[in-house]
Amino acid sequence: MHVDYWCTDHWKAFKDVFPKEKHLIGKEFTKTIEGVNTWLRSACKRLVRMTTAFSKKVLNHWIAIKLVMYHRNFRLSII
Repeated sequence: MHVDYWCTDHWKAFKDVFPKEKHLIGKEFTKTIEGVNTWLRSACKRLVRMTTAFSKKVLNHWIAIKLVMYHRNFRLSII
């Protein structure tokens, strides 16, 4: 996996893990990411652990996430 940069909050442990030149610290960087995570959990109910849609099979999760992201990126109206 290729990562251009890491966006984190001010938790001290992150400074020891991520390279300084690729580490962006601050709420302005994590706000958008957390917004997408919230949207994804809302759009794909199987990501919420205590739901009847939760699956124990990782492949089912990957397929569902790909479908939801494809829908988000290409604005399909069928889902």
